Amino acid sequence: MHKVYFPTSLIILVLCMTFSACAQQPTELELKYGVDAYYFEGVCLVNEGETELASTKFQRASNSKNKLIADLSTEQMIANLPEEKRVSAAENLYRRKRNDFTLALLLQELFAKENYKRILALTPNLDFEKSDDKVIFYRCAALLKSKDPSFPGIFNKWSLVKPFSNYHQQIFAMVQEEDDNEFAFSSDLVRFSNAASLADWTTSFAYVYRVLADKKNRQPHIMQYAGKVLLNGSSKYEYNASVFEKSIPVHDGAQFYVDFYTARMLEKVEEQRELAATKYQNAMKSAADEKQFDLGLWYYLNLLMEISPQRAVAAIEKYKEQWHDPSYFEDFFDTLSAKLLGEKLWETYYNTARMIDGYAPDESTAKFSYVSARLIESDLFTVQGADKDQICHVLFSRALHSGTDLYYKFLAAKKLGMSQGDIEAELEGIYTKPEESGFTPNKEIEKLIEGYIDFDLYDEVYALSYDHVHEISLECAKKAAAYLQLCGDTSDESFYPQSLRIASRKFRKSDAPLDIGIQKLNFPRYYSDLVSLNAAEKHLDESLLYALVRTESYFDTNAESWAGAVGLSQLMPSTAAELARRAHLETYDLKDAGTNLSFGAAYLADLVRSLEGNAILASCAYNGGIGRIRNWKKSFAASLERESIPTDLFVEMIPITETRNYGLKISSGTAMYAYLYYDKNPLDVIASLIFPGE
Repeated sequence: MHKVYFPTSLIILVLCMTFSACAQQPTELELKYGVDAYYFEGVCLVNEGETELASTKFQRASNSKNKLIADLSTEQMIANLPEEKRVSAAENLYRRKRNDFTLALLLQELFAKENYKRILALTPNLDFEKSDDKVIFYRCAALLKSKDPSFPGIFNKWSLVKPFSNYHQQIFAMVQEEDDNEFAFSSDLVRFSNAASLADWTTSFAYVYRVLADKKNRQPHIMQYAGKVLLNGSSKYEYNASVFEKSIPVHDGAQFYVDFYTARMLEKVEEQRELAATKYQNAMKSAADEKQFDLGLWYYLNLLMEISPQRAVAAIEKYKEQWHDPSYFEDFFDTLSAKLLGEKLWETYYNTARMIDGYAPDESTAKFSYVSARLIESDLFTVQGADKDQICHVLFSRALHSGTDLYYKFLAAKKLGMSQGDIEAELEGIYTKPEESGFTPNKEIEKLIEGYIDFDLYDEVYALSYDHVHEISLECAKKAAAYLQLCGDTSDESFYPQSLRIASRKFRKSDAPLDIGIQKLNFPRYYSDLVSLNAAEKHLDESLLYALVRTESYFDTNAESWAGAVGLSQLMPSTAAELARRAHLETYDLKDAGTNLSFGAAYLADLVRSLEGNAILASCAYNGGIGRIRNWKKSFAASLERESIPTDLFVEMIPITETRNYGLKISSGTAMYAYLYYDKNPLDVIASLIFPGE
């Protein structure tokens, strides 16, 4: 056998080629994402502090066919270069791609280098209506820093043409910071707009009359500011309304704000409410778009409801075919329902249920249909000439189709004698078909979310998914929520509420059937060991305790309400102090999950015992106070000349919206948890809560 000898140089060359080929083998994620993978790798490198290497990754990703990824990569490419290289890189980019986006990137780098002359050379003769606010910002900033005498006029023009944005506010703040700012003193319009945009009503009120006196200022966004300022900056509502009404705008789109805010001010004066109603009607006539029309109509209906619920119902009959977004009126119908019941206007209530079918949101129609049926069942109202059982069946059947409102769906299904299989099919059917809504998912955003998940960029997953949840498909939202749930299980429990927020927002407005996956993401069992322990110790149903924590805090241990309630079960410090005293605890932490759940379960158990075992009344008391619940029970029963009132009708009559809706959420939430995790029929569960003893 002959030995074959290869030259050393050849061996080295082959080895180098082999190792080079191995090093260049693309990873699984690089194969999946192609050039887009460089963007995600770049973000990972930035998080690790490898900014310069990240910049090279972003440069390669800037050629992505996904415009969103390309723009993000371009921005990050420049931001992560060494400072001395950023300007030239931005200049080269702008030469290759001339648009507002690349121009703004270049201006940003030039401003950091204080090259104001170059900024001004790049931004002559800007069209303030069409140019990007960020580009205008840098021109104004450069003028200010250069002490150019044209600055005040340019800034005033920008404020006149465009609504006062965050960029305007930054320029205004820069003016105040300048040592020698005599040349840059802002006009009344600028000072007014800055204060109004920050809801500083006192400061902006000092300028509002002078601003309105100049006719050229009467642009739509300025008239909107002026209306808000006159409404909130002074209690002289009649005088302010008369002045504002005489401020004839120069732009057609501004008349709506004159009519609308004149009505808002007059509504504050008892004897002027009829005139306010007329002004709201004028606002609807002058509305420039569908949103303005619905806004004017919403206020008009709410005003009429305060004057007389029956007048509001008559206005619904008149305008029901004219509103554009039915969901906008859901809270109005909720309040109207309670008012009609509170005034015992049973016939008007029933007629409203029939009238709004096909026009109001499904959730509102379901409420009115279900409650009407229960009024008839309870012999509080009789439909002349109609078969009681038949008409109740029709109303319950309509209530079954309640959109995303599970409460009325479950109760109606129970009344109709449906099976668990029937209700499971109903649950999956809660969605709007894309062909009916015109919904098309944003594939660029979905690709970005999927990449963030695959590259384990959790902060980016939540921010993008939450902000754009109505632009992505149910499947994409499920992936994001499931990923964040996994992060909570394996890393940090603060991811739990993030997962739930995404799941619940998509649950309410889905483009596909709500399968068991999204149902469980929307009704998760976090802190299961603690919930099981405290439910057993306090003799509470686990499903009820889960529903309470979900409703109170979305499983956020750090949650704090505006009223001062803290933690998973949102306990007030005074309530917690009493519970701690009884438990002989001198120190405790309400943001500790175990402590908070122990206190919350104990408090709920006390309320259940005090209210004769009625878990839903106890839940309402948890939110609104046991004293109120007891007083309402007595007064409602007395007004109906009955010893007691059915739980479902009692909850509907609660005059405080938050407490009323709290009872509905706890009921449906308890039923869902029992169904999803404890193999119980949700219809039987909600019936046991609402109709105990039946």
